[in-house]
Amino acid sequence: MTLTTTKLAKIDVTKPLQLADGTPVAFARRSHMSMDGYEVIIKPNTTGREVGQHRHFRADGIHVHSTLPNLQNVLEATLDTSKPLQTSDGKPVTFVGKLEDGRLVVQVGYGSAFSRTQATELRFADGRKSAAVGVTSGDDVIVKVTKTEKFRNVYADGTLGTTAHKTEEAARQNVKFGKVRIGILKQVFEDGTLVDARMVPLTPTYRNRGVTVRNATREDFAR
Repeated sequence: MTLTTTKLAKIDVTKPLQLADGTPVAFARRSHMSMDGYEVIIKPNTTGREVGQHRHFRADGIHVHSTLPNLQNVLEATLDTSKPLQTSDGKPVTFVGKLEDGRLVVQVGYGSAFSRTQATELRFADGRKSAAVGVTSGDDVIVKVTKTEKFRNVYADGTLGTTAHKTEEAARQNVKFGKVRIGILKQVFEDGTLVDARMVPLTPTYRNRGVTVRNATREDFAR
């Protein structure tokens, strides 16, 4: 039987480090326990200063005694903090700064717009609250999504109004002359990309020569 092993990437101790569970750590020196020169020593660095005992890891990040999570480089920052931010579930976020270990300092708004409190919190470089691979939550920080809505009249001949109104009420008040309006198409865009569309059925309406006819008929449409 042939055993297959996967070689882990070598840790770059010149860059910010953390454990696989997200605990930030700091490189101290090469390990005196190392037989091949590939082990490193790190210290927990959760309070901005080195505390606790030295821990020994191989160059590929495996803990020597296999009792701690693997050592890894902090994820490269993918969050553009120069843009407006929010949490994944919509809470407002203000970027404050960045720590030496790569984590982000942010202020998160909780509560309603009328009664909101600000909490200073930490996020990892990619905006996530958890460093665990594949784990996401509503508290993850993302670039704020710009959401817009457009409303177009839908006519009985299968055509759409050429004007995209900002509100449904504006669309209701602007029926094209000589056509029977049967509904309004509501379109929702996020950062310019269409994400949802639905038709709001309305009582057929015909408008011509300043006269608006509700419950319009085919005869009205033919005028």
